[in-house]
Amino acid sequence: MNSKEIEQRSGLTRANIRYYEQEGLLAPARRENKYRDYSEEDLETLLRIALLRNLGFSLDEIRRLQSGELELAAAMRERSAALEAEGQRLLTAKSVCDAISREVTSYSALQPETYLHSFEPDKTAERQDIAEPHPWRRYLARAIDLTLTGILVSFVQFMLLHHNLVNISKAERFLCGLAGWGLLVLIEPLLLSRFAATAGKWCMGITVTRPDGERLSYGEALERTAAVWLYGAGLGISIVELVCNYRSYRRYMNGEELAWESGSIERFDERGTGRMVLLYAASTALSLALTLAMGLSAALPPNRGELTVAEFAENVNFYRGYFDYGQRWTLDSSGEWVENEYENVIYFGGGGEPTPFSYTVEDGVLRAVHWAYSETEEQLFGARVDNARMAYLALAAAQRETSIFNIRRVIAQIDANRWEEDASCSAVWKNVEMRYDAQIEGAFRCIDGCFFSTQGSQPITVTLTFDARVVE
Repeated sequence: MNSKEIEQRSGLTRANIRYYEQEGLLAPARRENKYRDYSEEDLETLLRIALLRNLGFSLDEIRRLQSGELELAAAMRERSAALEAEGQRLLTAKSVCDAISREVTSYSALQPETYLHSFEPDKTAERQDIAEPHPWRRYLARAIDLTLTGILVSFVQFMLLHHNLVNISKAERFLCGLAGWGLLVLIEPLLLSRFAATAGKWCMGITVTRPDGERLSYGEALERTAAVWLYGAGLGISIVELVCNYRSYRRYMNGEELAWESGSIERFDERGTGRMVLLYAASTALSLALTLAMGLSAALPPNRGELTVAEFAENVNFYRGYFDYGQRWTLDSSGEWVENEYENVIYFGGGGEPTPFSYTVEDGVLRAVHWAYSETEEQLFGARVDNARMAYLALAAAQRETSIFNIRRVIAQIDANRWEEDASCSAVWKNVEMRYDAQIEGAFRCIDGCFFSTQGSQPITVTLTFDARVVE
């Protein structure tokens, strides 16, 4: 019989029945479609539980009766004595216990219909035996798990690939979200099969087991997590996820079984709300702190301290990639620009070699970097001031005092709002001093490092100089 039929025949609510399943007192069979299939024996078990609960037996005592650990007649005698002590209100229940102790010799021989309707049921016990819904505990547990797997994704994203924390595209965010779910689908089954909980479920006081209380196998846990990803989270696709979350919430609050619940039971402990909120806040704060730290670490150059020309060149190449300035031109180990040729790649415009750097070296240590550009034309496309910015950053960020706590201040110095191509500026960071001078003759406008004459065919003369040095 299905859930509705057994509700009608037993007189118990679905929440009552689900609660007894969670407590391991009832383990109905499953059909091919994974829905519960209650037998007459299950109905008999429910009626026995209802009778014993109305007589005041605890769930643990009923569990011991089912297992044979506790003898029925002895249990009834003990309960009878307890009921007698409770007073006149329980006299009816006492007489039923006395009758059972005389007429029934074992738990399996107990016929609950004979006694169940002989007295007014204990409504207090019935109200207690309800599987209360905990949608927010479940949701927050999942959020914590996704947050923690996100830390692993962030490690690859920032520590291994050195992506820019600020300039993350929507496509990359989407792929990172999918990667987080992918890791969860692999990791969660391992934890459920080993510990019956994940980090998030532990924080929210949730354990997941089979209906009989045994841990899920890895295959069962994998099937469950995959179903959560598909039916509960809509594969992590934002709009679809919202719809799936809402539908799952409505079904769960209505007492309906969710797609991933077949074959497993969630049990909730009675921990306080304050503790759960604290654990959720702590895990979220930890994740944000680690992600931010890794994102800022990704902005630190590969070489620190006193630099050689080769190390400076490597730093410049690093920052050109970090800020996505292309890979057509890079500095070689001698600090000269070289053009990288890629198969099946065609470049349009801006084909000239970048303005070269000149270096001041003392005892093999780089002390200063110089850069100068001068040209007279109607339109000038090749200034490439960004290379001067990268040169300053390559030196300043390499200072020993530069860390994840102040790297953003260094990067802010080369922001376009502070360093305009057509205006002189200067900056100082630790032992590094920088000066950039821009002199433009003629009427012009500047767009993204390119200079254009605004007086027809009248040329303009652009002279740009850059000097960055490490002072003692």
